[in-house]
Amino acid sequence: MLKALFVALVYLGSIVSVILFWRDNILLSFIILILSVIALAVWHKKNDIITFLLGIIFGWFSESVCIYFGAWKYTNPTYLVPLWLPLLWGIAAFTIRRFTLRIEKR
Repeated sequence: MLKALFVALVYLGSIVSVILFWRDNILLSFIILILSVIALAVWHKKNDIITFLLGIIFGWFSESVCIYFGAWKYTNPTYLVPLWLPLLWGIAAFTIRRFTLRIEKR
C-alpha cells in the first residue's frame, strides 16, 4: 500500500509541477527529472527502466508527429514539444505499469 501511495505522489507531483511551472521549460524539466530519478531509485528493476524509456521515446515521437501535421500545438515548445513533456510521458508509462502490476496482484 505504501508503494502505491508513493507512485501516486510522484504522479500527482508531476501534474502539480506542470500546472505551476509550465512556462519555465528548464525548471519544469529539472523538477520532473528529479521526480523520475526518485521514482526509479525506489523501483529500479530492469522492466521499470525500460517502461520509463519507452514512455519517453513513444510519447515524444507520437506528440511530435501529431504536432508536425497540425493536430495541435503547445504554447511553450522547445522543439515541437516542451522539453519536459517526454519525461512526463516516461512517468505516465511508469505509473500505469506500477498500478497495473498492483491490480494484477489482487
